[in-house]
Amino acid sequence: MVEYALMLAIIVGIGWLIYNQTQLSDKINSVFNNAGNLMNDAASKSAKPPTT
Repeated sequence: MVEYALMLAIIVGIGWLIYNQTQLSDKINSVFNNAGNLMNDAASKSAKPPTT
């Protein structure tokens, strides 16, 4: 059981280092902001009645 805890700690530590070194938080925020903007654009275009 201790071995699994140690392996998990190593994996989490490596993941945390990769996360911090590549500034993934900024990139993740950018992805969600872009997705939100696309959803808002699509909603505004679909809410308009068609012009004839």
